[in-house]
Amino acid sequence: MTLVLASTRGLKRSASAVCRRCLASSAYYPPRGSPGSPSTPPSTAANSAGPSATQSSPELSPDEHALISSIVRVDQAGELGANWIYRGQKYGSLLRGDTKTAKQVEEMWENERHHLNTMALVRAQHDVRPTALYPVWQAMAFGLGVGTALMSREAAMACTEAVETVIGEHYDE
Repeated sequence: MTLVLASTRGLKRSASAVCRRCLASSAYYPPRGSPGSPSTPPSTAANSAGPSATQSSPELSPDEHALISSIVRVDQAGELGANWIYRGQKYGSLLRGDTKTAKQVEEMWENERHHLNTMALVRAQHDVRPTALYPVWQAMAFGLGVGTALMSREAAMACTEAVETVIGEHYDE
Protein backbone atom coordinates (compact mmCIF):
# COMPACT_ATOMS: atom_id res chain seq x y z
CA MET A 1 0.00 0.00 0.00
CA THR A 2 2.83 2.41 0.77
CA LEU A 3 4.38 1.72 -2.63
CA VAL A 4 1.12 2.57 -4.40
CA LEU A 5 0.74 5.82 -2.44
CA ALA A 6 4.33 6.82 -3.16
CA SER A 7 3.94 6.24 -6.89
CA THR A 8 0.59 8.06 -6.93
CA ARG A 9 2.15 11.05 -5.18
CA GLY A 10 4.92 11.13 -7.77
CA LEU A 11 2.36 11.00 -10.60
CA LYS A 12 0.38 13.85 -9.07
CA ARG A 13 3.52 15.95 -8.71
CA SER A 14 4.47 15.29 -12.34
CA ALA A 15 1.00 16.12 -13.65
CA SER A 16 0.91 19.24 -11.49
CA ALA A 17 4.24 20.47 -12.88
CA VAL A 18 3.11 19.81 -16.46
CA CYS A 19 -0.21 21.56 -15.84
CA ARG A 20 1.54 24.63 -14.43
CA ARG A 21 3.63 24.77 -17.61
CA CYS A 22 0.53 24.60 -19.82
CA LEU A 23 -1.06 27.43 -17.83
CA ALA A 24 2.04 29.60 -18.27
CA SER A 25 1.76 29.63 -22.05
CA SER A 26 2.87 32.71 -23.94
CA ALA A 27 -0.29 32.70 -26.08
CA TYR A 28 -1.59 35.74 -24.18
CA TYR A 29 1.67 37.33 -23.18
CA PRO A 30 3.82 37.89 -26.28
CA PRO A 31 7.59 38.11 -25.71
CA ARG A 32 8.82 41.61 -24.92
CA GLY A 33 9.56 43.58 -28.04
CA SER A 34 7.18 41.56 -30.24
CA PRO A 35 4.13 43.14 -31.88
CA GLY A 36 1.40 43.64 -29.33
CA SER A 37 3.61 43.23 -26.26
CA PRO A 38 3.24 45.80 -23.50
CA SER A 39 6.74 47.18 -24.07
CA THR A 40 6.20 47.84 -27.77
CA PRO A 41 4.41 51.10 -28.62
CA PRO A 42 1.39 50.55 -30.90
CA SER A 43 2.93 52.44 -33.82
CA THR A 44 6.08 50.28 -33.60
CA ALA A 45 4.01 47.10 -33.31
CA ALA A 46 2.08 47.92 -36.47
CA ASN A 47 5.22 48.80 -38.41
CA SER A 48 7.25 45.75 -37.36
CA ALA A 49 4.60 43.10 -37.96
CA GLY A 50 4.80 43.02 -41.73
CA PRO A 51 3.03 44.47 -44.72
CA SER A 52 -0.54 43.70 -43.67
CA ALA A 53 -0.17 45.46 -40.32
CA THR A 54 1.43 48.57 -41.80
CA GLN A 55 -1.67 49.44 -43.78
CA SER A 56 -3.49 51.70 -41.38
CA SER A 57 -7.20 52.15 -41.81
CA PRO A 58 -8.32 55.21 -43.76
CA GLU A 59 -9.99 58.06 -41.95
CA LEU A 60 -13.25 56.66 -40.68
CA SER A 61 -16.39 58.40 -39.57
CA PRO A 62 -17.30 57.87 -35.90
CA ASP A 63 -20.08 55.49 -36.97
CA GLU A 64 -17.72 53.44 -39.14
CA HIS A 65 -15.12 53.25 -36.37
CA ALA A 66 -17.81 52.19 -33.88
CA LEU A 67 -18.96 49.41 -36.22
CA ILE A 68 -15.43 48.16 -36.85
CA SER A 69 -14.65 48.36 -33.13
CA SER A 70 -17.66 46.25 -32.16
CA ILE A 71 -16.90 43.63 -34.84
CA VAL A 72 -13.22 43.38 -33.91
CA ARG A 73 -14.00 43.29 -30.17
CA VAL A 74 -16.51 40.45 -30.60
CA ASP A 75 -14.17 38.50 -32.87
CA GLN A 76 -11.24 38.92 -30.50
CA ALA A 77 -13.42 37.87 -27.55
CA GLY A 78 -14.30 34.72 -29.49
CA GLU A 79 -10.63 33.95 -30.12
CA LEU A 80 -9.81 34.58 -26.46
CA GLY A 81 -12.60 32.21 -25.46
CA ALA A 82 -11.42 29.50 -27.86
CA ASN A 83 -7.87 29.81 -26.55
CA TRP A 84 -8.97 29.52 -22.94
CA ILE A 85 -11.17 26.52 -23.74
CA TYR A 86 -8.18 24.74 -25.32
CA ARG A 87 -5.99 25.74 -22.37
CA GLY A 88 -8.58 24.27 -20.00
CA GLN A 89 -8.94 21.11 -22.07
CA LYS A 90 -5.20 20.54 -22.02
CA TYR A 91 -5.09 21.11 -18.28
CA GLY A 92 -8.07 18.80 -17.65
CA SER A 93 -6.66 16.10 -19.93
CA LEU A 94 -3.34 16.21 -18.07
CA LEU A 95 -5.16 16.00 -14.74
CA ARG A 96 -6.86 12.83 -16.00
CA GLY A 97 -3.45 11.52 -17.12
CA ASP A 98 -4.51 11.50 -20.78
CA THR A 99 -1.35 12.76 -22.47
CA LYS A 100 -2.52 11.64 -25.91
CA THR A 101 -5.56 13.95 -25.79
CA ALA A 102 -3.48 16.73 -24.21
CA LYS A 103 -1.07 16.53 -27.15
CA GLN A 104 -3.94 16.60 -29.66
CA VAL A 105 -5.49 19.60 -27.91
CA GLU A 106 -2.10 21.36 -27.94
CA GLU A 107 -1.90 20.87 -31.73
CA MET A 108 -5.39 22.33 -32.23
CA TRP A 109 -4.61 25.12 -29.77
CA GLU A 110 -1.60 26.20 -31.84
CA ASN A 111 -3.96 27.17 -34.68
CA GLU A 112 -6.07 29.21 -32.27
CA ARG A 113 -2.99 31.03 -31.00
CA HIS A 114 -2.37 32.18 -34.57
CA HIS A 115 -5.96 33.46 -34.81
CA LEU A 116 -5.58 35.30 -31.50
CA ASN A 117 -2.33 36.94 -32.60
CA THR A 118 -3.96 38.01 -35.87
CA MET A 119 -6.88 39.55 -34.01
CA ALA A 120 -4.46 41.37 -31.69
CA LEU A 121 -2.82 42.95 -34.74
CA VAL A 122 -6.20 43.95 -36.21
CA ARG A 123 -7.27 45.35 -32.84
CA ALA A 124 -4.08 47.45 -32.61
CA GLN A 125 -4.37 48.55 -36.26
CA HIS A 126 -7.87 49.92 -35.72
CA ASP A 127 -7.21 51.18 -32.17
CA VAL A 128 -9.98 49.04 -30.65
CA ARG A 129 -10.19 48.54 -26.90
CA PRO A 130 -10.39 44.90 -25.76
CA THR A 131 -13.58 43.53 -24.26
CA ALA A 132 -14.26 44.67 -20.70
CA LEU A 133 -15.66 41.21 -19.91
CA TYR A 134 -12.32 39.48 -20.54
CA PRO A 135 -11.83 38.23 -16.93
CA VAL A 136 -15.31 36.71 -16.83
CA TRP A 137 -14.94 35.27 -20.34
CA GLN A 138 -11.55 33.82 -19.43
CA ALA A 139 -12.83 32.08 -16.29
CA MET A 140 -15.92 30.68 -18.01
CA ALA A 141 -14.01 29.42 -21.05
CA PHE A 142 -11.28 27.82 -18.94
CA GLY A 143 -13.92 26.18 -16.74
CA LEU A 144 -15.72 24.83 -19.79
CA GLY A 145 -12.48 23.40 -21.14
CA VAL A 146 -11.43 21.79 -17.86
CA GLY A 147 -14.91 20.47 -17.16
CA THR A 148 -15.36 18.78 -20.52
CA ALA A 149 -11.82 17.36 -20.47
CA LEU A 150 -12.34 15.91 -16.99
CA MET A 151 -15.51 14.20 -18.22
CA SER A 152 -13.82 12.39 -21.08
CA ARG A 153 -11.95 12.82 -24.34
CA GLU A 154 -15.24 12.53 -26.21
CA ALA A 155 -16.84 15.32 -24.14
CA ALA A 156 -13.86 17.60 -24.80
CA MET A 157 -14.00 16.95 -28.55
CA ALA A 158 -17.79 17.45 -28.60
CA CYS A 159 -17.28 20.81 -26.87
CA THR A 160 -14.63 21.80 -29.43
CA GLU A 161 -16.86 20.79 -32.34
CA ALA A 162 -19.83 22.72 -30.94
CA VAL A 163 -17.76 25.87 -30.35
CA GLU A 164 -16.19 25.73 -33.82
CA THR A 165 -19.64 25.26 -35.40
CA VAL A 166 -21.03 28.32 -33.60
CA ILE A 167 -17.95 30.38 -34.55
CA GLY A 168 -18.27 29.28 -38.19
CA GLU A 169 -21.94 30.32 -38.23
CA HIS A 170 -21.03 33.66 -36.65
CA TYR A 171 -18.41 34.38 -39.31
CA ASP A 172 -20.82 33.31 -42.06
CA GLU A 173 -23.32 35.90 -40.81
